[in-house]
Amino acid sequence: MPRKSAAALAAPVIDVSRIRVEPPSTLTGPARAIFCAVVDSVDPSHFRACDVPAIEAFSEAIHLARAAAAEIATQGAVAGGRASPWVGILERAHRSVAGLGRALRLTPHARHDRKVAGTTTRTPARGSIAALLEIESD
Repeated sequence: MPRKSAAALAAPVIDVSRIRVEPPSTLTGPARAIFCAVVDSVDPSHFRACDVPAIEAFSEAIHLARAAAAEIATQGAVAGGRASPWVGILERAHRSVAGLGRALRLTPHARHDRKVAGTTTRTPARGSIAALLEIESD
């Protein structure tokens, strides 16, 4: 293997797989902070540039859900004998968060591999054929 030149050794090596995606300039305030927290909470290679719009929508949905929850906390879920409109907003925001979280592989369910899930934790149920086979092999 040839030796590296001094110039090659002095040049900085940038690992692009370790560069995190940046929030869009249009995203401001709490939604921007949520975006950064989400991106910082996972491995740098987890997201790609094409994921930015989905992360942006996810961040805005979380911000909207928090705002709706705060309004419900101050005004109440029922106003004048009718459900507050914030209840519907909160419900739709939660649905968005759940769907986008799965799509972005941020939820535990979206991260696990179904093929190997539970293979190390499953024990045969009492009275099952697998349990009977284990007893007979002893």
